[in-house]
Amino acid sequence: EEVALSLMDEPISHLDARLRNEIRTEIKRLHEETGQTIIYVTHDQMEAMALGDKVAVMNLGILQQLGSPEELYDSPANLFVASFIGEPPMNFIECGIEKKGGRQYLKSSFTEIEIPPEIVNLLEKEQNQDIILGIRPGDFLLGKIDKPEFAHIDGKVYFVEFMGDMTLIHMKVQQDRFIIAVLTEIRIEENDNLTVSFPLQSIHVFHKQTERAMGNLGKF
Repeated sequence: EEVALSLMDEPISHLDARLRNEIRTEIKRLHEETGQTIIYVTHDQMEAMALGDKVAVMNLGILQQLGSPEELYDSPANLFVASFIGEPPMNFIECGIEKKGGRQYLKSSFTEIEIPPEIVNLLEKEQNQDIILGIRPGDFLLGKIDKPEFAHIDGKVYFVEFMGDMTLIHMKVQQDRFIIAVLTEIRIEENDNLTVSFPLQSIHVFHKQTERAMGNLGKF
């Protein structure tokens, strides 16, 4: 008898990593060959992103966002989705909006970013002076880039993780911690002082109080 829908509740969570990868590939192949609808429950976001055409992110039984893996990664609906989707996770900076000299800035305890003129009014309409910025680890570039479309932060490396082709740099900036993903061929050592830059268009913006996404500085 043909089955219209299958429910799989963490079917491979108890297996070792190699076997999980093999069976995950088989599940994907089965879905593509049969066209059968599969509802797959997992706490592993990488597994969900690899398998799902659509992914539903739940928190405490409440649906946070439903979309394609690309939509969840590029346009998270709130802080929970932004922090849950992506490995390593998104970095966050708490900021206020400050006006001076006829210009507006996103200002934290350690950095100041001029708000592009085309989105000043959009942020003002939100009437929310406390926001959180999100930057993906892969959006950082090493060194200071002196261009108006980039911002930078200075910090100190406290831990380096070798991940094969990629190295994760853990950097402390005052009381905040950041993860920066770089190619392994770039050598960074613990206790190095480090400056990293990031394009303004890569910044995700969230309400601090409601935690909902306001948008991306490159997509307002």
